[in-house]
Amino acid sequence: MLATVSVSTTFNQAFAKHKKVELTCSVQDAEIFANGKLVGTGSAIILIQSKTQQLVEFKKVGFLKITKVFFNMKNQPKPQEVSCNY
Repeated sequence: MLATVSVSTTFNQAFAKHKKVELTCSVQDAEIFANGKLVGTGSAIILIQSKTQQLVEFKKVGFLKITKVFFNMKNQPKPQEVSCNY
């Protein structure tokens, strides 16, 4: 089975230098954790403060866990779509 995690980022004017990351998983009842805290099921929005990173995990019983680190730092990779085979 194939699960796709979609990610989009925007610059939030209200929080200068912070990035808003929208997360969506094709497995709609997968739990989404950011730095160990449950932030949503199937989809979530997280805010990454300037010069920080967040560890995001997508979990569902019976599936492999998808783990991705999102950075808001210079010279670090920008968020992108992630596909994983289960």
